[in-house]
Amino acid sequence: VWATTRVRPYKIQTYPTPVGSKKYFYLKIVFLNKILKKILYLHNVYIKTNKNKAEKSEKIKKITKTYKKQTQNLSFISKATIMKSIKTFCLTILFLGIFAGVPSRAYGQGGDYQTHTVYIWNFTKYIQWPASYQSGDYVIGIIGNSPIVPKLKGLAASKKVVGAQKIVIKQFKTVASMDKNCHMIYVTNAESRNLVAIKKFFEGKSALIITEKSGLARQGSCINFVLRDGSWRFEMNKTETDKAGLKVSKQLTRLATIIE
Repeated sequence: VWATTRVRPYKIQTYPTPVGSKKYFYLKIVFLNKILKKILYLHNVYIKTNKNKAEKSEKIKKITKTYKKQTQNLSFISKATIMKSIKTFCLTILFLGIFAGVPSRAYGQGGDYQTHTVYIWNFTKYIQWPASYQSGDYVIGIIGNSPIVPKLKGLAASKKVVGAQKIVIKQFKTVASMDKNCHMIYVTNAESRNLVAIKKFFEGKSALIITEKSGLARQGSCINFVLRDGSWRFEMNKTETDKAGLKVSKQLTRLATIIE
C-alpha cells in the first residue's frame, strides 16, 4: 500500500515513555514505520521528478539533516537503534539512485551502465572478501566488450582505492585469458553463454560473478542485474556468495532480491 501511495512529509513527535513498557515498544515500531515512509516519500517524489542532480542532492542533504536532528529527541529509543536506522536509511536512498542522478535510462536488459557502475562501487564497500584478497590490487575484470568498460575505468580513476588496495580494471576476450585473482568478474551479455565455463574457471576462488541477463542468478551467478518497473535492481544468489567465501552485509542483503 505504501509503495503506491504518495506519502506526505511528517514531523516526529516525542513522548515521555518509560523504557521497557509496552508503549515504548509500540512507539519504536511506529518510528521505524515512519523511516520506511520517509524512504518511499523520497523515492516517489524526488527520484521521479525532472530536477537536476545538484538540486536533488541539496534537497536530500537538507532532509537528511532534519531527520538526524529529529532523531536526537527520541529518548525512548536506544542510540544504537537510531544509528542503525539512519545507516539503513542512507544506504537505501543511495541504492535507489538519488545521489547517482538516476532515474534509470533503460536500454533493455543489457543496460544503463552508469547505474551498474554505482552498484558495483557499493558492492566493494558492503561485501567483505577473505583475508588473502585484502592485499595487493583490487581487480575488477570484464569478459567481453561492453560500454561498462569506460565507466569502470572512470570509477577506478576517481575512486582509486578500496581501503588500501588500488583498483585495477582488466578486460578479457576469452575465459582462458581471465585472471584468477579477480575480486569481481563482470560477464557481458554476449558472454553469458559461457557462464558455466566461467564458474568452473573461478571454482575455489572468491570471485564475485556479476551478470546482466534475466535468469542468470538462478544459473549460478552471484549478482544479476534486472530491470523492474523501469528501475535497475539486483538479484543475489546467496548460495553462490557463501560458496565463494564472501561476507555480504545485512544492509546490502535487504536491498537484493534473494535467489536460493
